[in-house]
Amino acid sequence: MASNNPNSNPFKILPWNGHKSALTLTFDDNNPIHVDFVVPELTKRSLRGTFFVIANRLTRPEKWMAILGSGQEIASHSLDHKHAADLSPSEEFHQVIGAKTRLEEIFGIPIRTFAYPFTEMTPTLRKVVETQHFMARGGNRFDFYMNPEMNPDWSDISSQVALTKMKLPDYQDWINENITRGAWTVLQFHGIEGDVVGWQPLSREVFVPILDYLAGKRKELWVETFERVGAYWQSQKILEKTIPRREGVLTRWAWNKPAFFPDGVVLKAKFENPYPVYQNKIRLTPDASAVFSLNFDAQEFMVENT
Repeated sequence: MASNNPNSNPFKILPWNGHKSALTLTFDDNNPIHVDFVVPELTKRSLRGTFFVIANRLTRPEKWMAILGSGQEIASHSLDHKHAADLSPSEEFHQVIGAKTRLEEIFGIPIRTFAYPFTEMTPTLRKVVETQHFMARGGNRFDFYMNPEMNPDWSDISSQVALTKMKLPDYQDWINENITRGAWTVLQFHGIEGDVVGWQPLSREVFVPILDYLAGKRKELWVETFERVGAYWQSQKILEKTIPRREGVLTRWAWNKPAFFPDGVVLKAKFENPYPVYQNKIRLTPDASAVFSLNFDAQEFMVENT
């Protein structure tokens, strides 16, 4: 009962919010076409994505502010999008802290995630990012399909880059491979046709069918923001490694919430035995499939050993 081996826990957290797999759409460099075209297309299909914004290149902030209403994520892509090798240690600090401060002032929300410009990283840059965000998108590794059993590097989550030369079947193959593996993959987009500044733009004839394809897979695929998928997975890992304590007729699991972590994460869990489960002194009621909803913000739950 006191083992920290997740296989010995009397509960199982359902990966990816109860879906077979998860996928995140990310869009870099705050190009105008992202708010003018991409967000309406996402909203039309009830899809959400993450927009990594270069703080000093942000124009029309009121337009960007409006995307928050559809559940999209605004995150940091540094202050000026410079190559890591061109930055001194003090400049690395400024590019990360300055961007976070500026974006939080503009949008009035916590900025919790970061994407390294050019997917480049130095030890100092990484350290600064870790002190200010709970997770960062990198892409320098090749574990593009992240299975729930693995232990990820939260400061260097991998991503697959969309390129102009690729066709719709290429992206469909990525999506299908991810579903087959029961994994999470992060797609990295830049320009879309009609965008005069976007790197590696995709034609609308390719991009829009990608969204249609994803919308058609929603029963088995959780298409959600970088922050929300990452927070669910990180919460799952924390609970699985929590060592329980016996307190009379109760067994208690307690954990600490990481810094810069979002509120409102609810984990779906199944228990081996039908013992009463409590959070905040309230007995929880499972759904029709015997799945409990565990509030990560509570930082504990208890099981009655009856």
